Parts: sequence; structure tokens; C-alpha cells
Amino acid sequence: METAILHKISQSVEDGRSKEVKQLVDQALAKGVHPNLILSKGLLPGMMAVDEKFKNNEVFISKVFLADKAMNV
Repeated sequence: METAILHKISQSVEDGRSKEVKQLVDQALAKGVHPNLILSKGLLPGMMAVDEKFKNNEVFISKVFLADKAMNV
């Protein structure tokens, strides 16, 4: 279950869905997932995926900004 919610967090960051990221992080915390785990296995992988796509010219800078905003809500 922990892995599923972390994957959803990562995907939501990658998609730039701020409200969903906040809800999922709140859910994860309520279920007892450690904040460091949420950061290292949820938030950062989503941002790193966007970074990799940006480096490969697969997305524009606006997508990077959306992911950043989603991660920092």
C-alpha cells in the first residue's frame, strides 16, 4: 500500500497536479508513512522524471515549473 501511494505522489508531481499532491501527501502522513520516505520515494522521483524529460527536450520549461509548484505546495 505504501508503494502505491508513493507512486501516485510521484506521478502527480510529474503531471504538475498540486492539489492532488497535497492530498496524497496528507493521506500518506495519516497512514504513518515517514516524511523522509515521502520525499525520497514520492516527491523527488517525480521531479527527477520531469528533469530527465526536460534534458531530452521532451517537455518545455513550463512543465518543469508546474512540477516544481506541485512539489512545493
